[in-house]
Amino acid sequence: MTYPLTRDAPEQFLQAFNALAATKGGLVDDIKQEAFYQTLSDLPISAVVEAAQALQREEGTYLQDAGTWYRRADQIACARLKDDATRALPASVAPDEDERTRTRAARDKFVKHYESYVGRTLPDTHPWKSDDIWLPTYSCLTCHDTGWQDHPGLTKQGDPILRVGRCACFLTNPVLEARRQNLPSWSRSR
Repeated sequence: MTYPLTRDAPEQFLQAFNALAATKGGLVDDIKQEAFYQTLSDLPISAVVEAAQALQREEGTYLQDAGTWYRRADQIACARLKDDATRALPASVAPDEDERTRTRAARDKFVKHYESYVGRTLPDTHPWKSDDIWLPTYSCLTCHDTGWQDHPGLTKQGDPILRVGRCACFLTNPVLEARRQNLPSWSRSR
């Protein structure tokens, strides 16, 4: 799930900032507003707004620093991400078996069309008719264990070149680590 970032919603940020600043004492100028905006720009705007509303309700006569607001918004964003990831889990008790069943049905349909197209029946011992279904599994569903993912932030509008960046799992993915261990020693030191 993609969350709009604060850098993409300056109007919403200004509304949240002004509401927070109005409930606290002290002077606020454009420089301070811009500094807060830059600090919070990489967080989801919904988390930043919710954190500002929570900070408004806290007692205190002065505007909290940007780091306090950032930590609160980051905690909210992390909690939402965790909740969304939990909801995204399959409801099935046996997702592998469900996937094998779907793959088997699709394969049987393909074999039926193939046999009618070529005008002959494949023997029952043919690999396309076996009960063995191999399912690819990945340690990282984002990059499928390649270590790279699409990076739309690097692509300029109208740019025909797809930009990629390292996946967050690049240094911790066990599949990639195993591949690195099998590299010759001269290539690992680079």
